[in-house]
Amino acid sequence: MRLLKAFKRIEHHLPQVNHFLLLGTGLGSAWAILRQKYHLNPKSTLVDIDQKILDFSQEWIGDQSEKVNWVCADAQKFLSSQTEQFDLIGIDIFKDLYNPDWVYQHTFIREVYERLSVRGIAVFNYIFQDEFRKIHTLSIMENEFQQIRNDFPQIKYNCYREEIVRASSVFRGCCLM
Repeated sequence: MRLLKAFKRIEHHLPQVNHFLLLGTGLGSAWAILRQKYHLNPKSTLVDIDQKILDFSQEWIGDQSEKVNWVCADAQKFLSSQTEQFDLIGIDIFKDLYNPDWVYQHTFIREVYERLSVRGIAVFNYIFQDEFRKIHTLSIMENEFQQIRNDFPQIKYNCYREEIVRASSVFRGCCLM
């Protein structure tokens, strides 16, 4: 449900998505939403640390997956090793009911930003355990994605506080679920 809301907020951008990275695959529902609701079939890389989860995802997605690459790896290490640019990056990483601490860190958020194509958008699925972590993480994101406004002051920068969504309609942006 949260993915549907996030994708709805950035649906004007979705037709431009040719290269998708999903960190924290689960059963592949993010990919399935892009495929079924938005009729997209981008080149996709789905990363999860758990091979069983990837196997379930592969089985569930089935023969629709000719452009999908499943990678069993630690998402943080995988992202650090990448040089490719992505039009859409989904971050849906959980250990039980919590995000690992490193997904809130400046280094990780910066790496996500650096892997985005010029018109790319990142969708972060966070569950904040306390107000301090929320404020701290949003501050980091604001600083990283502030570069958009500094480099391109003419760019429209949307901010939907109710759902804590930030997205640039033209250049790199982010969206929190």
